[in-house]
Amino acid sequence: AGKIIGHASHEFLQQVRWEGSGVALDGTKYHYSGRPGRYEKYNLRWGFGAGYNYQVFAYRTIAVNFAGLCRHLPQIRGCNKARLIGLLVYIPEIADRKIRMPGGEVHDGYFCITDTGSPYYIREDRIDMFVGTHGGGNPYLPAQRQGNALIEGGIKNLVPSDWQVWTEDNKRVWCDLSLAEAGKCTIDYRNTAPEKALTLQAVFDPQGAPVRCKKNP
Repeated sequence: AGKIIGHASHEFLQQVRWEGSGVALDGTKYHYSGRPGRYEKYNLRWGFGAGYNYQVFAYRTIAVNFAGLCRHLPQIRGCNKARLIGLLVYIPEIADRKIRMPGGEVHDGYFCITDTGSPYYIREDRIDMFVGTHGGGNPYLPAQRQGNALIEGGIKNLVPSDWQVWTEDNKRVWCDLSLAEAGKCTIDYRNTAPEKALTLQAVFDPQGAPVRCKKNP
């Protein structure tokens, strides 16, 4: 048994379960506890990611498809979300561009895999970068909601037109990954925007163990 801490729509709670946390219209911040129907309030600036007591931080947090990423990391024995979350990764394309962040520092290319999202959008070969209140580059949104430091620094983001077939206003058609890689399906970003690809390198210590980012105290 628990206690009632608030009321929200089914759609909002579904997003909270996918994302790990969310902010309601009244400003209340909810975190999914990992158990069906159970949530808790929190007061962190950006909130929690995909659980295990990891926070999200603007320009440092990446959301991934854990099962899909595990297939590319056979060196992590028994790889699953619990073993993978918190992994430190390096993106050389960002480090090489010496992109200046809002606080003035130059990004070193290191990120933490501490978040996830809807499996409809976060595919095996697709990530989302958390940029706080800055825009994600959608050209159909107002100009003030489009830009962020990574885009301004030369990183190219995916846009709706990178998917050439849509069945509804918010339903795009995705290629099967194996068909896309074989060039037999060319209607999504894998073939329409290959120049936007980034390199994700997992960081391991000298003993071969994955290096993890720091958890919330």
